[in-house]
Amino acid sequence: MEFTELNQLCEDILAFRRDIAELKRKEKQEKKKKKEEDRKKGEEIRKAVVVWVSSPLNSRSDWLLGLFKMAAGVVIRIQDGGA
Repeated sequence: MEFTELNQLCEDILAFRRDIAELKRKEKQEKKKKKEEDRKKGEEIRKAVVVWVSSPLNSRSDWLLGLFKMAAGVVIRIQDGGA
């Protein structure tokens, strides 16, 4: 192998390593973002439960229907791969 071929190979390897490092960084950011979204959704659900528990019985059925719809949306998102 000539020097220019070796030099090009080294450049290609370095570019590949940079690309892999960037992909890993993006994956880490996406996981962090998803974790934060899940945490916020959990807080919303917990707040809704507090409202439901403290509400009169006659309004609980409407609230419960809303909770089921919200939970169904979360399940659908998980089944679709979190997209």
